[in-house]
Amino acid sequence: MQLQLPFFPEHTRYINSTLGLFEKEGYVYYLHNGSPIYCHLKEDRNSYRFIVGNLICNKLCTIFIVIELIKAPKPCIEYVIIHELCHLIHRDHTKAFFELLKTEMPDWERWKKKLEMMI
Repeated sequence: MQLQLPFFPEHTRYINSTLGLFEKEGYVYYLHNGSPIYCHLKEDRNSYRFIVGNLICNKLCTIFIVIELIKAPKPCIEYVIIHELCHLIHRDHTKAFFELLKTEMPDWERWKKKLEMMI
């Protein structure tokens, strides 16, 4: 049996060697070893956040920063990083998750709102 390398469409943006994403006809497709694992409308930010959280929690990728985030103020970037790090302890948005987030960044809601206004 011949080993086949993962196949990714031509315009795939790679997250790592086995994970990529690409956009087509208003949808974003997430691929693992060339096979689709998630899909959502491009404008659907909540699905994007959910999928990225799942990819991190399932150890398919490490935490990565979206290019648009680089343009945000430093506290907004810190909020996103701290938020994702909290997911390493609490996988979903439970009361314990938000308590940890508040402990690590007491004014996180302010920076989340500012970030959402920018996007």
